[in-house]
Amino acid sequence: MNFNYKNPRNLFIVCVILSSLTLHCAPPQKTLEEKLTQGGVEAAAFWVFIFPTLDFNQYCPPTDQIPILEPGNHSIFLSEGQSYFFDNRARFESFSSINDRSFHEFTFIFQENTEQDTRLVVPNCGQSSGSRPSSNDSGKTGQLETVQNDLDNPFRSERRGVFVKLTSIRGSGTILLTTPSKPNPPN
Repeated sequence: MNFNYKNPRNLFIVCVILSSLTLHCAPPQKTLEEKLTQGGVEAAAFWVFIFPTLDFNQYCPPTDQIPILEPGNHSIFLSEGQSYFFDNRARFESFSSINDRSFHEFTFIFQENTEQDTRLVVPNCGQSSGSRPSSNDSGKTGQLETVQNDLDNPFRSERRGVFVKLTSIRGSGTILLTTPSKPNPPN
């Protein structure tokens, strides 16, 4: 038997058969209760796993994308204008609870590449685009810099003052960064 697709009657029959199969093979509709239950699980997952790491003002990357640097030496390549965010393991070990002092001072040492000026700051993540500059930065290129900055308690809910940002202001190259193993002694 030959089937002629150009015949309007045959084409109509094929359309009716396909549409009836589509209607009978469609997945069953969910009840309102099933929709609410699924939506509730998705909402809970958002509030528990995703919301705490968001920075709505986009001043810092999400917390889970900021690496934790162990105490010691690290080589980091930065192009002019590029920034590198990191967290310092020693900061976690210097605070024992949310009731500890609000901050501790840490010393960071970094060797800039020739013709490169780099700044180490502590950004106000989640609050503003501002940051706390480090003390004792020479502002000159190609220097061995020994700078101090305060880092806040990591057990507090705010993200302000808990990460470190290294930015190449001028020039490009590899920076040798030494992160501390403990905070500076109190003055």
